[in-house]
Amino acid sequence: MDSNARLPKADEPIPSERGKANGSAHTSGSEKRDLAKTAIEYGHALQDSTKAREDAQSESIDATIPESTAARPKLTMLGDFLLVRKLGEGGMGTVYQAQQIGLDREVAIKVLAKHLAEDPKFLERFQREARVMAQLDHPNILRCYTVGESHGFHFLSMELAAGGSLEAWIQQLGKLPVRDALHVIIAAASGLQHAHEQNLIHRDIKPGNILITAKGFVKVADLGLVKEATEDLTLTPSGTGVGTPIYSSLEQMRDAKHVDHRSDIYSLGCVLYRCLTGRPPFEGDNYIELFEAKDKGKYPPTRRFNDDVPRRLDLIIDRTLEKNPKDRHQSCAELIEDLQSLGLTGVTLSFVADATAMPLAAAATQRTSAKTPTVRQPTVAPAAKPAPAPEWWYVRAMNFDGVRRLSRHQLRDLIKDPNFDLKAEGSRSQNSGFQPLTSYREFEPILRSRASKMLLDQKATRYKNQYAAILKEEEEVQQENQSTIQVRRFWVWIAPLVGLLVLTGLAYLAWLAIKSAGGK
Repeated sequence: MDSNARLPKADEPIPSERGKANGSAHTSGSEKRDLAKTAIEYGHALQDSTKAREDAQSESIDATIPESTAARPKLTMLGDFLLVRKLGEGGMGTVYQAQQIGLDREVAIKVLAKHLAEDPKFLERFQREARVMAQLDHPNILRCYTVGESHGFHFLSMELAAGGSLEAWIQQLGKLPVRDALHVIIAAASGLQHAHEQNLIHRDIKPGNILITAKGFVKVADLGLVKEATEDLTLTPSGTGVGTPIYSSLEQMRDAKHVDHRSDIYSLGCVLYRCLTGRPPFEGDNYIELFEAKDKGKYPPTRRFNDDVPRRLDLIIDRTLEKNPKDRHQSCAELIEDLQSLGLTGVTLSFVADATAMPLAAAATQRTSAKTPTVRQPTVAPAAKPAPAPEWWYVRAMNFDGVRRLSRHQLRDLIKDPNFDLKAEGSRSQNSGFQPLTSYREFEPILRSRASKMLLDQKATRYKNQYAAILKEEEEVQQENQSTIQVRRFWVWIAPLVGLLVLTGLAYLAWLAIKSAGGK
């Protein structure tokens, strides 16, 4: 390995003898073979060059190359892959467009930053991302082809999404039409549902990690923070948050190690809000302010920024952004069903010129059968029987903002909440037929139990107040009696003294009278 070799910087052209590789992405077969031959010869030339000591900083993708090293040969081959151009850069590495010579196909190459590769934890997380991507076989999840190491760089090759990221499209368009926003979120939720069925949680759903192919297909990417629902993830210490805070759920910001699939649903709600309004639902100048904003759970409705958003869609977003995971959609399949019931989803993305229609309903169950010789596909377990469709109820109550759509199980649990309005009304239809929930046999026993308990609590409170009043009255009587006793004790001592004084006075008057009579 030549330690003086370096990866090309952003938009830096491949050396002139291979200039065609940086031109059209669709070259002929003979041109590709010529490019491959030239690249291999160039690689041999690198190996025959003079050896220099290893310099991790200069080999890092993020390093700035001084002018003194400008003549250093650029590394254009990683294993079987010819690097074409730099696509983007992230926290863990850099992504390049490349041509796989052996299989003659265009791919994306994600290269781990050299300084991070020296950290065993980051290297394990990088390799873990490749393993997870290889396990997931779904049309809405970016496919991984192979993982390897060349010239000291660790890399993985994956499906190329030439249409860019959802983040780039939002920045370009400002906000998406409702039909496109629903298309993107339903497709992403379909891919996440497949991941959740494998007990995998993404933990970093955001517009930057939702990619669009040249044909307008939506792909969930960047699985570096994925965790298994039941595993003890030592790469994530307890009490720390990972992911992107703007789109992370409140429980993930508290402790990312102990979250479940409903945290991804919260993130999808934030992404949907951003697609429709061009801004996130919660904002803050720092992590603490953002956490406090999410803890309060108050945000302007999407219809304030987009007149095309129907009221029902606002209610769906409200449910995805519930602070308590129990109050959200309990699966991505349930969210998809809610969004599709609006009847507003576009068949293709209107902002992608060459978009090809893919029925989203089929996308939820479609599995690609393509396999590559570098990835060993896991054994597919027999398909489980589909769960019965949930029984939906529309409920309106004093403490609800409008009509809320709940499954029977969710409604039964909600009725048990002491703060739930016992006078709430429900219907199987959203627009008519509302009756008190006590008139439905499914909920009458629970409501009757709640009412009985409330009556007993009221009686207990009334008896408690009466007992307190009796005690107070007895205390007042006792104080009055005590005062009477004290007065009586006073006169017991004073009365004899007063009598003695009266008798003494009478005796003195008698003596004066006798003395006066004797003098005469």
